[in-house]
Amino acid sequence: GCIGDVGNFAVAGCRLTTNQQINSLLFNERVHKPFARYLVEIARDEHKKNATLVVVPILNKNRQGQIFLALPPISEQIKIQKYLDEKVGYIESSKKNIREQISTLDSYRMSLIHECVTGKRRITEHDLKELTNV
Repeated sequence: GCIGDVGNFAVAGCRLTTNQQINSLLFNERVHKPFARYLVEIARDEHKKNATLVVVPILNKNRQGQIFLALPPISEQIKIQKYLDEKVGYIESSKKNIREQISTLDSYRMSLIHECVTGKRRITEHDLKELTNV
Protein backbone atom coordinates (compact mmCIF):
# COMPACT_ATOMS: atom_id res chain seq x y z
CA GLY A 1 0.00 0.00 0.00
CA CYS A 2 0.90 3.63 -0.20
CA ILE A 3 -0.41 6.94 1.06
CA GLY A 4 -4.18 6.95 0.87
CA ASP A 5 -4.53 3.18 1.23
CA VAL A 6 -6.61 3.32 4.40
CA GLY A 7 -7.67 -0.02 5.81
CA ASN A 8 -4.49 -1.93 4.96
CA PHE A 9 -2.59 -3.33 7.89
CA ALA A 10 0.23 -5.65 8.84
CA VAL A 11 1.51 -7.22 12.03
CA ALA A 12 5.18 -6.40 12.56
CA GLY A 13 6.08 -8.83 15.33
CA CYS A 14 9.12 -6.71 16.20
CA ARG A 15 10.07 -3.16 17.17
CA LEU A 16 9.91 -0.72 14.29
CA THR A 17 9.65 2.91 13.28
CA THR A 18 6.95 4.30 10.99
CA ASN A 19 6.52 7.66 9.31
CA GLN A 20 3.75 10.19 9.94
CA GLN A 21 1.34 8.60 7.44
CA ILE A 22 1.40 5.17 9.07
CA ASN A 23 -0.46 4.67 12.33
CA SER A 24 0.88 2.05 14.70
CA LEU A 25 -1.39 0.18 17.09
CA LEU A 26 0.19 -1.02 20.31
CA PHE A 27 -1.91 -3.46 22.29
CA ASN A 28 -1.64 -3.93 26.04
CA GLU A 29 -1.77 -7.18 27.99
CA ARG A 30 -5.57 -7.35 27.58
CA VAL A 31 -5.07 -8.35 23.93
CA HIS A 32 -3.64 -11.69 22.83
CA LYS A 33 -1.14 -10.49 20.20
CA PRO A 34 -1.98 -13.10 17.48
CA PHE A 35 -5.68 -12.20 17.96
CA ALA A 36 -4.97 -8.51 17.31
CA ARG A 37 -4.76 -8.93 13.52
CA TYR A 38 -8.33 -10.28 13.43
CA LEU A 39 -9.47 -7.52 15.76
CA VAL A 40 -8.11 -4.87 13.38
CA GLU A 41 -9.28 -6.69 10.25
CA ILE A 42 -12.88 -6.75 11.45
CA ALA A 43 -12.67 -2.94 11.88
CA ARG A 44 -11.30 -2.32 8.35
CA ASP A 45 -14.50 -0.56 7.18
CA GLU A 46 -14.51 1.60 10.31
CA HIS A 47 -10.97 2.73 9.50
CA LYS A 48 -12.05 3.70 5.99
CA LYS A 49 -15.18 5.44 7.26
CA ASN A 50 -13.18 7.51 9.76
CA ALA A 51 -10.56 8.62 7.24
CA THR A 52 -10.72 12.21 6.02
CA LEU A 53 -10.55 12.78 2.29
CA VAL A 54 -8.47 15.69 1.11
CA VAL A 55 -6.65 14.45 -1.98
CA VAL A 56 -6.17 10.98 -0.59
CA PRO A 57 -7.87 9.41 2.44
CA ILE A 58 -5.96 9.96 5.67
CA LEU A 59 -6.83 8.42 9.03
CA ASN A 60 -5.17 10.35 11.82
CA LYS A 61 -4.44 8.91 15.26
CA ASN A 62 -7.32 10.79 16.92
CA ARG A 63 -9.91 9.40 14.52
CA GLN A 64 -8.37 5.94 14.69
CA GLY A 65 -8.60 6.11 18.46
CA GLN A 66 -12.37 6.55 18.16
CA ILE A 67 -12.85 3.18 16.47
CA PHE A 68 -14.52 0.62 18.71
CA LEU A 69 -12.84 -2.77 18.88
CA ALA A 70 -14.77 -5.57 20.60
CA LEU A 71 -12.47 -7.17 23.13
CA PRO A 72 -13.40 -10.58 24.58
CA PRO A 73 -11.39 -12.08 27.48
CA ILE A 74 -7.86 -13.36 26.63
CA SER A 75 -8.93 -17.01 26.89
CA GLU A 76 -11.64 -16.39 24.29
CA GLN A 77 -9.25 -14.38 22.10
CA ILE A 78 -6.87 -17.34 22.04
CA LYS A 79 -9.66 -19.74 21.05
CA ILE A 80 -10.91 -17.38 18.33
CA GLN A 81 -7.39 -16.76 17.01
CA LYS A 82 -6.59 -20.49 16.84
CA TYR A 83 -9.92 -21.23 15.14
CA LEU A 84 -9.42 -18.43 12.60
CA ASP A 85 -5.79 -19.41 11.96
CA GLU A 86 -6.94 -22.93 11.12
CA LYS A 87 -9.84 -21.82 8.91
CA VAL A 88 -7.87 -19.05 7.16
CA GLY A 89 -5.03 -21.54 6.59
CA TYR A 90 -7.48 -23.97 5.01
CA ILE A 91 -8.92 -21.23 2.80
CA GLU A 92 -5.45 -20.05 1.70
CA SER A 93 -4.44 -23.64 0.97
CA SER A 94 -7.64 -24.15 -1.04
CA LYS A 95 -7.03 -20.91 -2.98
CA LYS A 96 -3.48 -22.05 -3.79
CA ASN A 97 -4.77 -25.43 -4.94
CA ILE A 98 -7.42 -23.80 -7.12
CA ARG A 99 -4.86 -21.38 -8.63
CA GLU A 100 -2.64 -24.37 -9.47
CA GLN A 101 -5.59 -26.20 -11.06
CA ILE A 102 -6.47 -23.10 -13.10
CA SER A 103 -2.84 -22.82 -14.23
CA THR A 104 -2.84 -26.48 -15.28
CA LEU A 105 -6.12 -26.03 -17.17
CA ASP A 106 -4.82 -22.86 -18.85
CA SER A 107 -1.71 -24.76 -19.97
CA TYR A 108 -3.85 -27.61 -21.27
CA ARG A 109 -6.12 -25.12 -23.07
CA MET A 110 -3.15 -23.43 -24.76
CA SER A 111 -1.69 -26.79 -25.72
CA LEU A 112 -5.02 -27.97 -27.14
CA ILE A 113 -5.44 -24.76 -29.16
CA HIS A 114 -1.88 -25.06 -30.45
CA GLU A 115 -2.40 -28.71 -31.46
CA CYS A 116 -5.67 -27.98 -33.25
CA VAL A 117 -4.41 -24.85 -35.02
CA THR A 118 -1.15 -26.46 -36.17
CA GLY A 119 -2.87 -29.65 -37.32
CA LYS A 120 -1.21 -31.91 -34.75
CA ARG A 121 -4.68 -32.83 -33.53
CA ARG A 122 -7.58 -33.54 -35.82
CA ILE A 123 -11.15 -32.93 -34.78
CA THR A 124 -13.35 -35.85 -35.82
CA GLU A 125 -17.11 -36.24 -36.18
CA HIS A 126 -16.99 -38.25 -32.94
CA ASP A 127 -15.41 -35.26 -31.12
CA LEU A 128 -18.18 -32.97 -32.38
CA LYS A 129 -20.90 -35.44 -31.34
CA GLU A 130 -19.42 -35.58 -27.82
CA LEU A 131 -19.68 -31.79 -27.62
CA THR A 132 -23.39 -31.83 -28.44
CA ASN A 133 -24.03 -34.44 -25.71
CA VAL A 134 -22.49 -32.33 -22.94
